[in-house]
Amino acid sequence: MIFEFVLLQWQSVERLGATVVLVGDSYDEAQTYAKKRAKEEDRTFIPPFDHPDVIMGQGTVGMEIVRQMQGPLHAIFVPVGGGGLIAGIAAYVKRVNPEVSRFFLFYCFNFKRYVLKN
Repeated sequence: MIFEFVLLQWQSVERLGATVVLVGDSYDEAQTYAKKRAKEEDRTFIPPFDHPDVIMGQGTVGMEIVRQMQGPLHAIFVPVGGGGLIAGIAAYVKRVNPEVSRFFLFYCFNFKRYVLKN
């Protein structure tokens, strides 16, 4: 399942004209390679989920959820891969709507469900 998902992403990115490089057997190995290559090529490494600016940007999803709700908001369901999306949504929503007490997380690759309270 994971390989099929990665293959689909790979093909989609290549159709847009990019070169895809898969390195390592884990995210940590791939990230280490990406940082090294970015440094060697004098480029900027942009982390996919664990950087304050990325999390802040993901908070705009929470802003849209709050703005579009017609009634009270009790819970939000969020898919989780690296954690940036849920971190941004939760940070924004809890700031402007503290009565929201539950965020339901679904791990994207194996669909294990976790519940984060407050």
